[in-house]
Amino acid sequence: MKTADWIEMTVTVPSEYREAVMNHLFEQGSTGCEERETAVIAYFQGTRSEKAILENFERYVQGLPAEKTPAVSVGIRRIPHEDWGRDWQQYFRPIRVTDRIVVKPPWAEWTAASDDVIIDIMPRMAFGTGTHESTQLCLKLMHSMEKSRVLDVGSGSGILAIAAARLGAAQVTALEIDVNALPNTHENCLLNGVASRIQIIGGGLDALVPGLYDRIFANINRNVLLGMLPGLAFRLNQRGRIILSGFLGTDEPVMTKAVGDAGLAVCRVERLNEWSALSVGLIRDIRGKRNEP
Repeated sequence: MKTADWIEMTVTVPSEYREAVMNHLFEQGSTGCEERETAVIAYFQGTRSEKAILENFERYVQGLPAEKTPAVSVGIRRIPHEDWGRDWQQYFRPIRVTDRIVVKPPWAEWTAASDDVIIDIMPRMAFGTGTHESTQLCLKLMHSMEKSRVLDVGSGSGILAIAAARLGAAQVTALEIDVNALPNTHENCLLNGVASRIQIIGGGLDALVPGLYDRIFANINRNVLLGMLPGLAFRLNQRGRIILSGFLGTDEPVMTKAVGDAGLAVCRVERLNEWSALSVGLIRDIRGKRNEP
């Protein structure tokens, strides 16, 4: 069976607008974005319409205030899956994300320090190679994983689930609504020797069996996070933490209000360039018990 093509969209835009453009493209269904020297490159599944993608982006630009409308040029093309993979190998290099965590492609060599945690990620169309700030923020907030029960919502490549397992989590669930990403999740779990410790589930929150988690990671985008916050809070252990990422710093007030409305409180904020992430916990147990101090 022929592997599906992909749609590559190149948006040349001034640097100060690139983070906002990437966030918009993710919200419109891009399965992966990267920032290069002069442009943002976004990928969409080949089943999408190029015309619809372009028209949607044009409406986004036209809807900006006149004084904030950037000079933009857009190109779009279809590329075979195999060509996309070869192209990615030119840009995906090892990156040290934290003092311990290094993310790299499997073909790249790395001389590891004694306490390094090396995560190999095969770049496909699933989001999560460690190069984007939102992923790095989640990894920076990944503390005290030992013996934890962890849920990674919107797992994409599986990078966060794999990191949690490598850092000692007792049980990890990788939840991904895009079934096309699941083979890459499984592939990367195998590459890192943690496939037996990570349960991969296709679907949304309603696909989970009943149970609570000590750590929940949700690196998606602002609008999706806002909609699923109550559901995430309901699945959180009383002393657990939810890590929310995938939104811009300018969205912090909206996210913080939604966190409070869901019975949660912000415990920590991390920022990297124009992106933010929140670590939040329960103000009270929404199942009826109040948190102890």
